[in-house]
Amino acid sequence: MKEYLIGRGLDADIVIPDETDQVSRHHCYLRISFFGRMQLCDDSTNGTFINGETMEKGEWRNVSRKDKVSLAKVWELDWDEVPHPYRKPHILLAALLIAALIFGCFMAFSSPKTAVLPVDSISVAVGFGGGDDAMTATRTPEEATTEPESDAKEAPAKQDPAINGIKDRLLKTTRTAAENGDSAEAMPAVETIL
Repeated sequence: MKEYLIGRGLDADIVIPDETDQVSRHHCYLRISFFGRMQLCDDSTNGTFINGETMEKGEWRNVSRKDKVSLAKVWELDWDEVPHPYRKPHILLAALLIAALIFGCFMAFSSPKTAVLPVDSISVAVGFGGGDDAMTATRTPEEATTEPESDAKEAPAKQDPAINGIKDRLLKTTRTAAENGDSAEAMPAVETIL
């Protein structure tokens, strides 16, 4: 928040060149917040008037650049003399927000929605409930068999040991769950798949 002293004194931030000495050396104070809200406080002998209405001495009142502020009824405040202290930070902040928005839109529309990966391996993941029971096995295309399903069942020794380990662990987990009464109906379906 910036605060400006308005008055006839040379130490004022906004000096009023009043030769009649009606305007006090420290006539009033103007506060401007970061968001542009302005407040005026009278500290004069002859008064400050906002749109013709007298201010109480020491009272802070909201004002805008559209208000007519009269100092001792002899001098009207020229709003062009009042600086815009946060104009540069506001412009910089707006520029940063626009840049971030453009960058975010660019990233959202330029990245693919689904990743297309070359097929150089086949992965199998099996698990119950997302706990530590999840198991994964990976095989390259060279290791994958193209034998009919009936041959694979007849010769389980040709299958990848990792796949056999997953099947064994899956059956064990399913049987344990069935014994505990958790998912007894799932066990026959799992054994049929395997």
